[in-house]
Amino acid sequence: LAAQFPGNVLGTLLLGEDGFRDNYVVRPEKYENDAGEWKPWSGNATVCKEWLASRKAEGKTVLLKSQVEAITGIAEQLSRNRDALDLLRGRIERSIIVRDKTGVYVKSRPDSIPADTVIADLKTCADASQRGIARSILDQGYLQQMALAITSLEQVGTSHVNQAVLLFVEK
Repeated sequence: LAAQFPGNVLGTLLLGEDGFRDNYVVRPEKYENDAGEWKPWSGNATVCKEWLASRKAEGKTVLLKSQVEAITGIAEQLSRNRDALDLLRGRIERSIIVRDKTGVYVKSRPDSIPADTVIADLKTCADASQRGIARSILDQGYLQQMALAITSLEQVGTSHVNQAVLLFVEK
């Protein structure tokens, strides 16, 4: 069973977005109890609950060591894929906020605002088979997300998008 993790953490590592340590923290595998003994992490232990609450108050996402290992492995594999890296070049993780036809403000945050006419977005999924990807696209609304990103980019005049690519990585 692959480690589950938020998809944006992979983008942060792979795409070079600053602030990994500012936004994420690895949960310790052991904790020190009142007697000064080191014990395996326990979600029921008061000190563990306090540690988690403190990280949440700091605005950090807590990751397990196994999750970081999985994320790092995926990021390393993707970093060797020249086609994927070429598709993801551009301005990384920038928000685009525009007013739609009805006057409502909408926000899009593609992984990479293109340096050319191709927009790409990196997605993680549990199953990267053709069937699994098709299910992810439908279940997660990725076509709508991409359409919003394209429309938003064109509305602010940043780019005219000729191609849209979803890159899938299996967790």
